[in-house]
Amino acid sequence: MNLHNFIKEFEDIVMVDHGTVNLETNLDDLDDWDSLSMASLLATFEEKFDLKLDNDSLRELKTFAEIVELVKGRLQE
Repeated sequence: MNLHNFIKEFEDIVMVDHGTVNLETNLDDLDDWDSLSMASLLATFEEKFDLKLDNDSLRELKTFAEIVELVKGRLQE
């Protein structure tokens, strides 16, 4: 999965229009950034990237760029 596809998948998880999220997006500004979307994102991390994290790790993040940092080494160019 490349960055563009990861962004689209994240946008689907937080139920915003494609093109809404960018690296500077503040997660607290997303209405549907909640425990359910965090659980969905954690499942995506595990399924697509073989990366296991917990909710506490995600709760500490403030921007989408910080999420990308978690999977950066696993994204395709």
